[in-house]
Amino acid sequence: ARLCTSAEIVGRETKNTGCSYDAQLLWSKSECGDGKYLVAYGDSARYGNTTTCLNGVHGSKSTTSSNACIEWNPSDSDGDGGCPTGWTCTGDAQEMQCTNSIVSSVLSNCDSDGGFFQVAGDSETGEAVSDSFYLPSDATTIKYTRGGGADSPSGLYVKTVASDAIICQSTDGTDSDNFFEVTGDISSGQGLEVYVELLDSQSSGWGKVWIDQIEFLDSGGNSLTVGCSVPTPAPTTLVPDVYAACCADVVGCSPSPLPTPQPTPVPTSVPTSLPTPLPTPEPSPVPTTPVPSPLPTP
Repeated sequence: ARLCTSAEIVGRETKNTGCSYDAQLLWSKSECGDGKYLVAYGDSARYGNTTTCLNGVHGSKSTTSSNACIEWNPSDSDGDGGCPTGWTCTGDAQEMQCTNSIVSSVLSNCDSDGGFFQVAGDSETGEAVSDSFYLPSDATTIKYTRGGGADSPSGLYVKTVASDAIICQSTDGTDSDNFFEVTGDISSGQGLEVYVELLDSQSSGWGKVWIDQIEFLDSGGNSLTVGCSVPTPAPTTLVPDVYAACCADVVGCSPSPLPTPQPTPVPTSVPTSLPTPLPTPEPSPVPTTPVPSPLPTP
């Protein structure tokens, strides 16, 4: 097996191949810059057929300027007027302290952190957009508290980065100076790169939007850590392209170790046979010259 190319992943060759990674971004072997590789969803037809370029060393988005967590529950540490960590604020959007003299005169259930998100007051408008993040594959619900009475389209939205499609929205314009709980279904965005938008487009009496205590929950109601993590970092060394198959188990799970090549056995040298020595010829015996018989005596 080997790491897939981005074209193979987008072409759905990794769909339903194990590890429940259809809704997750999978690393490909396709480079998109110095030390960067393209990622795509395991089932591109269902979760999006676009690719994203990520740093293959530590997994951070190439467009991310900070690795700090998104601040979902603003505190009073920064005082009035600041924009919480991980957000971009425009208009009147700002972090507000519960001890603010105007706020404390009407708000009686500010949380223990001592702060909240004032998207805008009655006579102002504003917007706050979070940094992008990936919804966990088990995220089903967003829960938060809201105050104020600005009507639709003012409220909270969860949108996809790829197309700004709305995963979830709540534009409940209940006139209330105290926080009330709101929940929304985000299960259709599991595994997608998304962002949260807070909007107050109404400037009038009861035209404010206050938001606090944003949480992401699984089906059991457990709070999930969101906005601090990125896809699993790419392996330090990509598996060489020496195999014919494309396998999501390798991309999404653990790369299979390369097989240890079996060494070619060295042939045993057959010693050269010594020739059988020729027998030493025995010399023929020298014939004995016969001694003549003595002549008889006359």
